[in-house]
Amino acid sequence: MDEQTAANIRVLEVHGGKIHKELIEDFNVGGVNEFTTLYAEKIPDDELRASDDDRFIYCYHFDKEANKPHGVPFKFMLKPGEPLKDTRERVSKRTGIKGKLLQQIKFALVSRAVYAKPRYLDDEDVIVDLIQDGDEMLGLDHVNKARNFWGRAEGMFIR
Repeated sequence: MDEQTAANIRVLEVHGGKIHKELIEDFNVGGVNEFTTLYAEKIPDDELRASDDDRFIYCYHFDKEANKPHGVPFKFMLKPGEPLKDTRERVSKRTGIKGKLLQQIKFALVSRAVYAKPRYLDDEDVIVDLIQDGDEMLGLDHVNKARNFWGRAEGMFIR
């Protein structure tokens, strides 16, 4: 891979379905925890052209309880003054979630604290204005379509 292509790749360290940190270019892989998953992605073009006013937030998926994440988390660019209804459309383009599934997603700001309660957002809310300390993530509350059904009919029963 050439230098230009490598410069446009981001590597995220994920633990428990949430982004722990973004790895820097000269990070020593020996420092990666064995219980961590690494995700590499091409940085979207709009993020490469971000202005100084744009902010970034880590996003993750959860199903009803913020401490039960699922899916692949991602980093997302927030535009100042942009209401959630417009942000929702950009999230749709980024994730590929469309139509009825997109409308069923409830967006929430969630603190990184272990038992943080999600603060659900309305379509008129401007996320950039609501972020308080930069320690918040954008949670996408929706049903986990890839739910693991272990423990159902074929599962082991202990009496």
